[in-house]
Amino acid sequence: MARQTPAAFNERREFKLLTWNVDGLDQRNLVERTKAVCQIISRHQPDVVFLQEVVQDSLPIFESSCSGYSNLPFHLVIIYINHGFCWGL
Repeated sequence: MARQTPAAFNERREFKLLTWNVDGLDQRNLVERTKAVCQIISRHQPDVVFLQEVVQDSLPIFESSCSGYSNLPFHLVIIYINHGFCWGL
C-alpha cells in the first residue's frame, strides 16, 4: 500500500479498523490461525489493527507479514498502525 500524503489523508476523513482475538493462549493450530489473520490484514489493509492474545510463537509471523505497519506491542496485545495512516497522527 502506497503511503498517503497529508492532503490525501485529510480528504479521506475515515479509517478502517480491524480487531481480532488471536487466541494465542490456545496452541492448537496457532501458526495456521496466525497466518489466516495475516491474510485478512493483507486483503483488507486496515489503517489500525488491534490484536489480542498475541504470544511469542505468533509474533514473528505477524512481524514478517505486517511490514507496512508500525507496531505498538503490549502484554499479549499488539496495535498495528498502517504507515499510510500515520500522516494523520
